[in-house]
Amino acid sequence: MTPPESSRPARAATESCNGQELLIVQLLYSGLDDAAIGRRLGMSHRTVQRRVHTLMLRLEVPGRVALGARAQQLGWLEPPRARPRPNGTLRAPAAPCAPHQRSAAAPRSAGPPSPR
Repeated sequence: MTPPESSRPARAATESCNGQELLIVQLLYSGLDDAAIGRRLGMSHRTVQRRVHTLMLRLEVPGRVALGARAQQLGWLEPPRARPRPNGTLRAPAAPCAPHQRSAAAPRSAGPPSPR
Protein backbone atom coordinates (compact mmCIF):
# COMPACT_ATOMS: atom_id res chain seq x y z
CA MET A 1 0.00 0.00 0.00
CA THR A 2 1.41 3.41 -0.97
CA PRO A 3 1.06 6.43 1.30
CA PRO A 4 -1.35 9.15 0.19
CA GLU A 5 0.01 11.87 -2.10
CA SER A 6 -0.02 14.52 0.66
CA SER A 7 2.00 12.46 3.16
CA ARG A 8 4.86 11.64 0.77
CA PRO A 9 7.90 13.87 1.17
CA ALA A 10 8.34 16.13 -1.83
CA ARG A 11 11.04 14.93 -4.20
CA ALA A 12 11.88 18.54 -5.01
CA ALA A 13 13.60 19.22 -1.69
CA THR A 14 16.45 16.87 -2.54
CA GLU A 15 16.64 17.59 -6.26
CA SER A 16 19.03 19.85 -8.02
CA CYS A 17 18.82 21.20 -11.51
CA ASN A 18 21.33 21.19 -14.32
CA GLY A 19 22.97 24.37 -15.56
CA GLN A 20 20.54 24.96 -18.42
CA GLU A 21 17.48 24.43 -16.21
CA LEU A 22 18.92 26.84 -13.67
CA LEU A 23 19.52 29.43 -16.38
CA ILE A 24 15.95 29.04 -17.69
CA VAL A 25 14.51 29.51 -14.19
CA GLN A 26 16.72 32.56 -13.58
CA LEU A 27 15.73 34.17 -16.88
CA LEU A 28 12.07 33.38 -16.24
CA TYR A 29 12.39 34.91 -12.76
CA SER A 30 13.96 38.03 -14.28
CA GLY A 31 10.80 38.57 -16.32
CA LEU A 32 11.70 37.27 -19.77
CA ASP A 33 9.10 35.41 -21.80
CA ASP A 34 9.70 32.03 -23.45
CA ALA A 35 10.68 33.53 -26.82
CA ALA A 36 13.26 35.86 -25.26
CA ILE A 37 14.71 33.02 -23.17
CA GLY A 38 14.90 30.86 -26.28
CA ARG A 39 16.74 33.58 -28.21
CA ARG A 40 19.26 33.98 -25.39
CA LEU A 41 19.89 30.26 -25.11
CA GLY A 42 19.71 29.39 -28.81
CA MET A 43 16.60 27.22 -28.62
CA SER A 44 13.01 27.54 -29.75
CA HIS A 45 10.36 29.05 -27.49
CA ARG A 46 8.58 25.69 -27.62
CA THR A 47 11.65 23.95 -26.16
CA VAL A 48 11.69 26.53 -23.37
CA GLN A 49 7.98 25.87 -22.72
CA ARG A 50 8.62 22.12 -22.49
CA ARG A 51 11.57 22.58 -20.12
CA VAL A 52 9.55 24.92 -17.88
CA HIS A 53 6.67 22.43 -17.86
CA THR A 54 9.03 19.57 -16.99
CA LEU A 55 10.48 21.60 -14.11
CA MET A 56 6.98 22.42 -12.85
CA LEU A 57 6.08 18.71 -12.84
CA ARG A 58 9.35 17.72 -11.16
CA LEU A 59 9.03 20.37 -8.45
CA GLU A 60 5.32 19.62 -8.07
CA VAL A 61 4.19 23.22 -8.50
CA PRO A 62 1.02 24.42 -10.26
CA GLY A 63 2.44 27.31 -12.29
CA ARG A 64 5.34 29.56 -13.24
CA VAL A 65 5.01 31.87 -10.24
CA ALA A 66 5.08 28.89 -7.91
CA LEU A 67 8.08 27.57 -9.85
CA GLY A 68 9.96 30.80 -9.09
CA ALA A 69 8.98 30.66 -5.43
CA ARG A 70 10.04 27.02 -5.13
CA ALA A 71 13.33 27.68 -6.94
CA GLN A 72 14.02 30.49 -4.49
CA GLN A 73 13.25 28.18 -1.54
CA LEU A 74 15.71 25.66 -2.94
CA GLY A 75 18.39 28.34 -3.24
CA TRP A 76 18.47 28.32 -7.05
CA LEU A 77 17.82 32.07 -7.27
CA GLU A 78 19.57 35.04 -5.74
CA PRO A 79 17.42 37.66 -4.05
CA PRO A 80 17.04 40.86 -6.09
CA ARG A 81 19.87 43.33 -5.62
CA ALA A 82 19.74 47.08 -5.26
CA ARG A 83 20.02 48.75 -8.67
CA PRO A 84 22.11 51.89 -9.22
CA ARG A 85 20.25 55.05 -10.21
CA PRO A 86 21.64 57.34 -12.91
CA ASN A 87 23.02 59.67 -10.19
CA GLY A 88 25.00 56.79 -8.62
CA THR A 89 22.84 56.19 -5.52
CA LEU A 90 21.30 52.78 -4.95
CA ARG A 91 17.62 52.02 -5.41
CA ALA A 92 16.28 49.23 -3.23
CA PRO A 93 14.55 46.31 -4.95
CA ALA A 94 10.83 46.80 -5.39
CA ALA A 95 8.75 45.65 -2.47
CA PRO A 96 5.71 43.51 -3.13
CA CYS A 97 2.57 45.58 -3.57
CA ALA A 98 -0.06 45.61 -0.86
CA PRO A 99 -3.64 45.03 -1.95
CA HIS A 100 -5.41 48.26 -2.83
CA GLN A 101 -7.94 49.37 -0.24
CA ARG A 102 -10.48 52.05 -0.99
CA SER A 103 -10.66 54.87 1.53
CA ALA A 104 -13.87 55.07 3.56
CA ALA A 105 -13.76 58.88 3.23
CA ALA A 106 -14.12 58.74 -0.55
CA PRO A 107 -17.04 56.47 -1.44
CA ARG A 108 -17.56 55.69 -5.08
CA SER A 109 -20.54 57.46 -6.63
CA ALA A 110 -23.07 55.46 -8.58
CA GLY A 111 -23.78 58.30 -11.02
CA PRO A 112 -22.41 58.79 -14.52
CA PRO A 113 -18.78 59.85 -14.91
CA SER A 114 -18.20 63.57 -14.96
CA PRO A 115 -17.17 65.14 -18.30
CA ARG A 116 -13.56 66.21 -18.58
